[in-house]
Amino acid sequence: MTRRAMMGSLVVGAILLFGGCWPTAGYAGETVTEVKRALPRSFQGVRLGMPRHELVAAASDRGRTAVAGDERGQRSFAVLPNDRHLRRIEYRFYRNALQEMAIHYNLERIPLGHEGLLARLKESYGEPVAEQVEEFDPRPDVFSVKKTVWKDERTLIALAEVRKVREGTESYDLVLTMTDRALQQAYEREQEQRRRRQLREIPIPLSGEEGPQEYRVGPGADSPRSHAAG
Repeated sequence: MTRRAMMGSLVVGAILLFGGCWPTAGYAGETVTEVKRALPRSFQGVRLGMPRHELVAAASDRGRTAVAGDERGQRSFAVLPNDRHLRRIEYRFYRNALQEMAIHYNLERIPLGHEGLLARLKESYGEPVAEQVEEFDPRPDVFSVKKTVWKDERTLIALAEVRKVREGTESYDLVLTMTDRALQQAYEREQEQRRRRQLREIPIPLSGEEGPQEYRVGPGADSPRSHAAG
């Protein structure tokens, strides 16, 4: 075999060997359809949209129920689960339906911590729509919050890495939140209407209101304008 033939064979072999590893791009005008996975809407027997009475019965079987709360018309309660990977699960309701659940993980039980759980979620849900986005948290002991978000038409899932500093000691929380988008939007609309009503109740000066007679400023200021007109 000549030197030129040998080189040609090597080039062809390289193309056949490595061609499948190269990223392929669509041709101009070709429509590329992305397959979207439906996000989960349930966890350990509890599903988004579930009535409150059904959820209490289902969640109580898996752990101890903590004290319920009621913040701005959004009822909530927490469960301390028996699973060693979890610290607690918080459930929030809107009009007696489960709007959101927040799963607080036991960071010490998660291999590789935040990075390990994030990799597991990407494997299950696909690539997020936003990753490690910083978010403001008004709590005094929270130093920073970074969120990674997945969403489809019905559901939003967010993994939050919460860094806290309390009395000079640093700690991290790992929280996975699953939200029903329709219920969340309804709750936000109701809150916006409530804020508008509260703003309208604040007394402010308005034009066209009847009041005492107006008085002139300057010469003759002690006389009502109505008398001056006469």
